[in-house]
Amino acid sequence: ENDNDIPETGAVFTFGQSKFSNNVPGKFWVRNDEVVDVACGEEHTVLVAASGRVFTFGSNTWGQLGLCHNNNQDKPSCIKALKTQGESCHLVACGRNHTLLATQSGRVYGFGCNSDNQVSPDNCESFNSPTLVDELDQHDWLQLAAGSDFSVALSRTGELYTWGNNDEGQLGLP
Repeated sequence: ENDNDIPETGAVFTFGQSKFSNNVPGKFWVRNDEVVDVACGEEHTVLVAASGRVFTFGSNTWGQLGLCHNNNQDKPSCIKALKTQGESCHLVACGRNHTLLATQSGRVYGFGCNSDNQVSPDNCESFNSPTLVDELDQHDWLQLAAGSDFSVALSRTGELYTWGNNDEGQLGLP
């Protein structure tokens, strides 16, 4: 592989301390599919390709990679569970140890640490596969955001949803 093999668009470059490429600068791309969104948590990275496929790598202690197991991944791996459900993603956000995805169908999925209900109000410590956030209606999602232990979703019509830890008032609720 040489630099001439790198596509003009869609390549992702990594640097700094990372589980990817044994902590040395690296690069990758999704063959014939441009990367359109990237998010990083404390020790994990998630990217969305133009086709709607989602790739994750890094630490997976809480299942924050959404791969239906808790093994760390040092190379990008596709979340196959979303394809099985017929979902195509377009947005991603990462908290410290959790991940949120918005799909073209208007749904939001989450996985990873749920200690403060930042993924779902279900009484579960963590989810290692994409879990539908049932409490959210379907919307055309404009943006997702995630703090260390809370989550935010903004619809194109301006509706703002927040959930998770509110100890410091970060949800904007009384």
